[in-house]
Amino acid sequence: MVSSEPLLSDLCTICHTSIPKYTCPRCATRTCSLPCCKKHKQRATCSGVRDPTAFVPRSKIATPAGVDHDYNFLSGIERGVGRMEDDVDRRREERAKASSGVPNAKARGERFVERIAETRVVVHKAPVGMARQRANRTRWVKKDRVFIWTVEWVHDDASKSLDHDVRDTRPLAEAYFQHFRELRNKRARGEDGAPPQPESRKRRRKVFAQVDGAADESSLCAENRHEDQPQPHDAQDSTAISDSPSTDTNGSNTTTSQAQTRTPSSAPQKKPVSTDKHHHFYLHRPHTFGTDTILIPLDRTSTLHTLLASRTILEYPTIYALLQPPDALPSGYVLESDYLQQLEKVRREADEMFAGAEDRGAQVDGSVREAEEVVDERRLLDVLRRDVGGAAA
Repeated sequence: MVSSEPLLSDLCTICHTSIPKYTCPRCATRTCSLPCCKKHKQRATCSGVRDPTAFVPRSKIATPAGVDHDYNFLSGIERGVGRMEDDVDRRREERAKASSGVPNAKARGERFVERIAETRVVVHKAPVGMARQRANRTRWVKKDRVFIWTVEWVHDDASKSLDHDVRDTRPLAEAYFQHFRELRNKRARGEDGAPPQPESRKRRRKVFAQVDGAADESSLCAENRHEDQPQPHDAQDSTAISDSPSTDTNGSNTTTSQAQTRTPSSAPQKKPVSTDKHHHFYLHRPHTFGTDTILIPLDRTSTLHTLLASRTILEYPTIYALLQPPDALPSGYVLESDYLQQLEKVRREADEMFAGAEDRGAQVDGSVREAEEVVDERRLLDVLRRDVGGAAA
């Protein structure tokens, strides 16, 4: 009696209960349903995508299945190219919409370079991706028509900090004092992220105290500059107050002391106290020879617009705030004037050395030529002797 049950090889390779309906394009595994197809892909890590590089026997090429295989392969390539072209067009439209009315980065960079050229500052750019290039946030504010520089401050304790909001119209000392106060507040709150340095704590406290005193004096200077400006309305009020008599305990008519204190023009102006005894500022000169740091003294009352003119900087200026004056710099620091003198001396010595070498070379060449002439004369005499001897014989 013949059994009517199908063979196991004729059933689904996953569930082994149903007749298979589908064939995997990748590995030709036969399955009966979608759940079985998913299980097959998970078990065999099969992608289910036909491999166009798989070997096909010649007998199966000129068949309907072989033609369909080639047609589907070429159609897939065409669809992929079409999708890529559509994606490129879509991205181009998005960029056009995003940049409509907004200048691109290249145009902004060109305008920034033009503004920098007007200030006569020589800016050397660091390679793209370097830390100094990524940290630079120097920008041109068109509304206020000022440059806002990124400045690297080097403090007296050799610590460094970046300030990204230094306007080129602000005096150098005021910009440093404000940055130092903000830095001190951040360190007090623990927001600077720098590890504590116990060995320099006393020195930093000393610098903090000096900066506080200098900041107070700089604010006093600003107030005095404000008071020195002419104020017609205040002058009239002060005249009226000073002209009104007041009677003291003795009954004499005198001007009111309160009116005198309220009158800036009548009261003697207090001269601003100099802060040069605290900090001296120097600009670092890049691209120099040797291991010493070359410094350029700066005027603390001038602005960056004036100080950086005709100067060379690397991305942004590096300014040292030291307690030592230019004539008493610590070891490792050299003034630009001394550096240029040393450089000129080395150049002169090199020129003299090369000139001496050329002279010695010329002397050697002359002696060689004389020796060659003597040798030639001796050879000529020997030839004549041989000729005369041969003739006599």
